Order: sequence, then C-alpha cells, then structure tokens
Amino acid sequence: MKKKTLTKIVAAVLTAVLIVVLLSQITLYDIATTLTSIDPVYIIIGFILYLYTYFFRALRFHILLSNKVNLKDLFSIVCVHNMANNILPARTGELSYVYLAKKLHNIPIGEGVASLMVARVLDFITISFLFFLSTIFIRDLPDEVSTLIWLIAGLLAVVLLLFLALVFFDEIVVEKIRRVANRFNALRFSLVQYLLRKGDETVLSFKLMKSRKLFGKVFVVSLAVWCFQYSMLYILANAMGISLTIWCMLFALTFVFFTSVLPIQTLGGFGIIEGGWALGFMVMGVPKELAISSGFCFHVILYLYFLILGLYGGLTLKSQT
Repeated sequence: MKKKTLTKIVAAVLTAVLIVVLLSQITLYDIATTLTSIDPVYIIIGFILYLYTYFFRALRFHILLSNKVNLKDLFSIVCVHNMANNILPARTGELSYVYLAKKLHNIPIGEGVASLMVARVLDFITISFLFFLSTIFIRDLPDEVSTLIWLIAGLLAVVLLLFLALVFFDEIVVEKIRRVANRFNALRFSLVQYLLRKGDETVLSFKLMKSRKLFGKVFVVSLAVWCFQYSMLYILANAMGISLTIWCMLFALTFVFFTSVLPIQTLGGFGIIEGGWALGFMVMGVPKELAISSGFCFHVILYLYFLILGLYGGLTLKSQT
C-alpha cells in the first residue's frame, strides 16, 4: 500500500474516532440548538473580523517578501493558502503558499519557505504570549493546567532556540548538511543537490530579512493578526451562550490553536479543533454539552468563512493566469 493512501486511511479513521467520541457525549439536537440560537448578525461580525486576519497575514508576507508582491495579490494567495491549510490534513496546505508565490510572482522557493517559517514561528510566539498573559489574570487554575503551562513554556523555549539558530547560524547548519551529504557521496543525486540549493536560498532569505530588520514590524503585524482572530472567536463564543471574562476566554480559546499544530492527521481538522475548543472551555467551567456542541458549531462557521474567501482567492488568481 502506498504511503499516501495509508496516510489518508489513518486520517479518515482518526477523524471518525474523534468525532464519534465527542458526539457520544452529546446529542445532535444539542448541536442544532446551539447553531440555531446564533444571531446571524454575530456571524457577519465574525466574518468581518476574520477578514481582517487575512489582511494582516497578507501584509506580513508583503513585508517579509520586501514588497516584491503587491498586497492585493498576496491577499488572494492567503485566501487559497488558508483554505488548503484548513482542509488538508497535517498542515500540508502550507505548501500552497510557496507554490503560488513561485508560480505567479516568481518568488524563489527558499524565500517563500523562509517567509513562511518566520510567519509560523511568530504565530506561535504571539499565541504563547497571549496565553501566558491570560494566566496572569486567572486565579485558582487546576494543577493539571499549571503543569500544561510549564510544558508550553518549555516548548516555546525550544521553538525560540531553533528559530535563533536558523537566523544566526543558518549558513553553518546548511554547510554541515552539505559536508555530511558529501561524506556519504549523496551529492551525486539530483534531489540532494536540489534540496541543498533551496537550503542556500532559504539562508540568503534569512540574511536579507536580518539586514532589513523586519522582525520588529512583523511581530507587531502578527499581534494584529491574532488580536482579530481572538476577537472573532470571542464574538462567536458569546453568540453561542458562552459567557466568560476576557482573560478566561483568551485562555480557553488558545487550546484551539495549540491542538491544531499537533502532529495528528485528521480530515479537515475535524475532531481536533472541536476537542481543543471543548477542552479549553471545560477547564474554564463551561458545561460539557455546551462546550462540545459549540465546538462543532464553530467549526461549521469557520468552514463557511474560509470557503467563501478561498473561492474568492481562487477566482482572483485564476484570472491572473
């Protein structure tokens, strides 16, 4: 059996298992009741806030690519990229950004990879920053949650160290890989040569980003991305009858983002997103039925959002080819 086929089967099975486990705790009526209780005005407001997250994501890539691609074109790429990322398992949709930037605007693969890596690391740093900020204002957290906070802090430290290693020691890393490849006579393979060339492109891109001192600007834009993202989630959660303080809400919603980066493959993120949403709110004392049913409703609304924007982006990009 081919690896791709096996991966799809595992993803489908895992998706089914997670959904069955979650649905065993509630009824379909709970989901229907929660969904129909939402005022459409809140869904429209949520969509507007979600639209702003796309704008700032496009602006971030615009800065990282040194203004080589105009903001309007990058917005369309972000629309398609986010749709692919939400639908395809294991974040394989990330490659769509690199592919579209190369195909439509001749951005070198290494530069595309470097800008995407910076964006993702800053996403993780920003989410972690907001998460830790929320814990300062929340009292009497369960011991299990306190342990989780330390675990996330350790993970954040590792990510930061790896990021700094890439930024400041990128040439050394690539050169060591080249030496190892040469020692095992692997340079005779065209694929190895290709990967090393792309590694050199990525190194060069990191150098250019460092020389232009872009990281401060990009961090501010990343903060804007996630402020609008959390605002969208806050509006939708309130519309579904979840009433918490802003800090408790911030803490609970972060679980959605942390679970989405787990190395677990499910189709369209189903089961994972609902589980993260439910876990975060249950920790904050929200009844199990409401926490789980609202997680399914949120995912349905999120699908509506990125499919609308993905369709817009796809049609816009198609007109350019």
